[in-house]
Amino acid sequence: MRAVAVAIGLVVVAARAATAAFHASVIDEVATSIGDDPTQQFVEITMVGPSQTQVTGSVLAAFDAAGVYRGDVLVLSHDVGPGTRWLMATPSLRQRQGITPDFEFPPGRLPLEDGMICWGAPGDVAPVDPASWDHGDFTRYVDCVAYGRFCGTAPGGVPVPATPAEHSLVRVATGAGAFTDQAFRCASTLTPVSGANPEGVQIAGAPCVAVSPGRCGTLLPGGPPLRTDCYGEWLVFGAAGTAPVVTCPPGETSCHAGQTRDCVMRAQFCFDDAAASRYRGRCAAASLTRFALRGKERDDVDIDNARSVLDAVTRLGAATASRTVDVSSVGGFTCTAPFDLSVPLKRKNGVRAGVRTLRAVTTTRHARDSDRLRLVCAP
Repeated sequence: MRAVAVAIGLVVVAARAATAAFHASVIDEVATSIGDDPTQQFVEITMVGPSQTQVTGSVLAAFDAAGVYRGDVLVLSHDVGPGTRWLMATPSLRQRQGITPDFEFPPGRLPLEDGMICWGAPGDVAPVDPASWDHGDFTRYVDCVAYGRFCGTAPGGVPVPATPAEHSLVRVATGAGAFTDQAFRCASTLTPVSGANPEGVQIAGAPCVAVSPGRCGTLLPGGPPLRTDCYGEWLVFGAAGTAPVVTCPPGETSCHAGQTRDCVMRAQFCFDDAAASRYRGRCAAASLTRFALRGKERDDVDIDNARSVLDAVTRLGAATASRTVDVSSVGGFTCTAPFDLSVPLKRKNGVRAGVRTLRAVTTTRHARDSDRLRLVCAP
């Protein structure tokens, strides 16, 4: 049974929804095409707190696979009734599936397979004027869901490893986990519900297929020899050089973060990339066995960075020991989901460049590949 329990939801959102009459709600189901028809799309919202009805002026927005704001899908024109769920959908969904949505939007505005949707607005009791805030800032929304081969930064963490095309993404987790993208699963039966049709409808969709993350960042070379270099590789967003050293230059807003101006760099790790032109056909695919991170953890930043990398790799394999992952199940070119790595500035005796280094070792049955990554945060 699909549910976000009201009692649990109230506990989770109590801090942010104490004075709000729309914040205690979440995106509950999304579909971007039905029966090879991308004009049939919908987004369903579930109220996880009472009286979350004041939604006039809230926004449903779309972001592309890179996390770039594409535009508003819909600005809501009126409030909703006290029912548990309400629906935003295209006219084709109403016409072909016999369900009346609470709001309608034109087809083609939701990212079909790879992207992110966000719903909500700033405001306390009611959403603020939609003209008064930046719709491209995903932190201003109530809830977002990233899916497919999404490469950008998302508030829900790792994107849902499936698309909402030809089936739907449905929120199934409860408790604290209900507010991350990992609370969703792909459903081959679509079940939209609206205020006018609280019983909902059931729509047969296609079988679900898992989506593996694609290459997002810039591929960085490892060390020689080429015959083993394709076993594992670092990718870093925005990297411009040809060496495994990436610098966030002064004033670059894409990697300098917050008031402290420390750096956050987005990266991936990929395996078994024998077909990449960089290796000139000299690195053959091999049976991987183990991934490990080497080097000292000097402080909490190093510990957190290592955890980010290992967590991402563990989703592809199985953790076997501290800083080691069994990747024998990885076959063919495979990438982790993107993750963030922190590189704080040095502030002793003035502000100086911060440097963090990670060294990954990918092992096969007969050889190993060591890949060092050096990240520099320039003040």
